[in-house]
Amino acid sequence: DIVPGVTSATACAAEARIPLTHREEVRSVVFLTGHSTEGPAPYDWSALARPGTVFALYMAVKAAPRIQASLLAVGVPGDTPVTVVEKGCSEAARTVHATLATLSTTLKREQITNPALLFVRYAARPKLQSAALTGAERHESPELLAAD
Repeated sequence: DIVPGVTSATACAAEARIPLTHREEVRSVVFLTGHSTEGPAPYDWSALARPGTVFALYMAVKAAPRIQASLLAVGVPGDTPVTVVEKGCSEAARTVHATLATLSTTLKREQITNPALLFVRYAARPKLQSAALTGAERHESPELLAAD
């Protein structure tokens, strides 16, 4: 269903149980497109890549290798969790988990195509960075439940 006023990133994050914010871990969400009508969308990744940020990247499957290389080049850790929601909010929806280091190979292996959203979760607390806080894992973590 289409719900006026609800962006697909918010809907897909909810469907995949991805918290877009979390008090001590993720304080901001940045919505970006993977490409513009002129081609790859240029971003100042060094300005955008701040710990405590979730990137919601629309239609970014083809641009994923460039985005991956750019984020790694500005110091985002390779173990940063990435969740891909393909064909979100439909009967064909599929959620795939990767890390920033494995993103390109995961997309190829899983044969992900657009429409898809990529969620890159650059946590503020490095201790929690490697924890993929999606789905049931988030709800089973006593430390995170206490922080909610």
